[in-house]
Amino acid sequence: TAYEIKECDWSSDVCSSDLYLKIVALNGGHVPALAALADLYEARKDYLNAAKHLSLLIEKKATSKLNLRLAGFYLALKDSAKAIPPLKQCSRLLRRMASS
Repeated sequence: TAYEIKECDWSSDVCSSDLYLKIVALNGGHVPALAALADLYEARKDYLNAAKHLSLLIEKKATSKLNLRLAGFYLALKDSAKAIPPLKQCSRLLRRMASS
């Protein structure tokens, strides 16, 4: 089904960004599709679109690793102001983990 995302070669037609974009359009919270789009755009060095999809993914599944990655995209785009919120969120998540 369209909801079964599998790892595959990004150059194949089946695994194009269009497929993932359609899945996200149908189900905006589809975590595997959002992750795949972030990976795809990062591989293409399209950090703006990678950040966009990673931000959506973080809304569904916030982790310190994803927040650090998002901050990295913003720094690659030379937008340090946008890198600060994910870094702060990462810090909060790590403190919460340390206290539990």
